[in-house]
Amino acid sequence: MYRNSLFVLLWLAGLSPVAVAQRTAQGPAGRPLTVSVFSHGISLPTVTPQLTSLNPGLRIGTEIYYRNRRRSQLFQTLNAGGYLHKNLQNALFATTELGYRKFIGGFFVEGMLGVGALGASYWLKQYQPDGNGGYQAASPFVVKAVPTVSLGVGYWFTGGSPVSVFVQESAFGEVPFGFRGQPVLPHAALHVGMRMFFNQNQH
Repeated sequence: MYRNSLFVLLWLAGLSPVAVAQRTAQGPAGRPLTVSVFSHGISLPTVTPQLTSLNPGLRIGTEIYYRNRRRSQLFQTLNAGGYLHKNLQNALFATTELGYRKFIGGFFVEGMLGVGALGASYWLKQYQPDGNGGYQAASPFVVKAVPTVSLGVGYWFTGGSPVSVFVQESAFGEVPFGFRGQPVLPHAALHVGMRMFFNQNQH
């Protein structure tokens, strides 16, 4: 009798046992705002250049969830940002990545693969073939494709408005590059950031 009455009360309150289980199993609702600051370097994915020479950048984005569970997430990112590299270029970029995030308690690890576009203005003067066997000055501003790969770790603070903090190493290639026959210029960025859900309750 007591158990039946409790079931009816939960059902009327919109908290059936199935709904309670779903609330526990699912991740935060809505789409987050992700903001990170980073140090940019021209290198293969290693943190040494970003730590020894600060070239600041900012990235802002969001995530679309294809699977959103408390233990794992499958998602797509949409990002835009820019950086200042004092020895090479100033650049703006837009990227999208497909990612997977695994939770271990409040901690998580994540990996992403994606593609995007980079608009860069070089400090050094650029030249291009003029069609007559010589070279002519090229525009200092170029637009290139950028394949990306990222790995990160972080911690998720759960609650009515969940927030996560993370550290992420992101590598991307500037394609085509073409200087001295080099097809790709490797870039790396070390991010420190925060992911915020504003006024969102957990499902």
